[in-house]
Amino acid sequence: MDSKGSPLGYTTKFVKDSYVLCQLFPKAFRDREHLDHDKVRGLVRQLQEMLENIHKASILAVDYNELNFLVSKGFDKVFAIDVDSYQTAHYPAPALMESVRDWTVKNNAWTQLSDWYSFAVVSFSMFTGIHPFKGQYQGPKAEFKGRLPSDPDDDPFIVTRRRMMNNVSIFDPSVKTPACIYPVTVIPPAYRAWYEAVFAQGKRCLPPSEFGAAVVIVPKVQTVLGAAHLDITEIDSY
Repeated sequence: MDSKGSPLGYTTKFVKDSYVLCQLFPKAFRDREHLDHDKVRGLVRQLQEMLENIHKASILAVDYNELNFLVSKGFDKVFAIDVDSYQTAHYPAPALMESVRDWTVKNNAWTQLSDWYSFAVVSFSMFTGIHPFKGQYQGPKAEFKGRLPSDPDDDPFIVTRRRMMNNVSIFDPSVKTPACIYPVTVIPPAYRAWYEAVFAQGKRCLPPSEFGAAVVIVPKVQTVLGAAHLDITEIDSY
């Protein structure tokens, strides 16, 4: 604070003896450190609650990637770092890692739902040990959006970007995943349904409120005026 009590900045405690969140992804690490699925679910919930609190403060995280978090050695606490890059009403986010980017957003018009997309990528990687758009895609590529004639087919970053833009996730039957990851069956059912909606169907919606909750996707509603009755059409079922 300055002499008038106005805030000048912030300080945080130093976190020692911790892991960077991405270290928790590989199955070999989790087997070696005895990191079970229950503890992973607890960490995912912490990340989700943290993002909810960020949004309640009218802030966007934008770059919610796995390098911006530390995890305690006991796997019971998550610490956010690099938070000075969060976006406020008067300060645009200065960076975003492409692996968590919501490619449906244009002109850097980030929203809470684009934050939740980034959270979906990171939390999915925590559950399974793999990015949702990795694995070997064995289907046709000619119809991919975002494909440039100069794009090399063997550049993993460009391949991942194109698959993210076209919703070709590991839920696609044309994608072969390595044996060293956890199957999607380890994901709590409500979160698995949410991941499929986000990654495979291209929907943008909030995550489940709890592991046993249902995923609610709110459709765009067209207001009908001057009618004496309602036409009710089932949009989808979950």
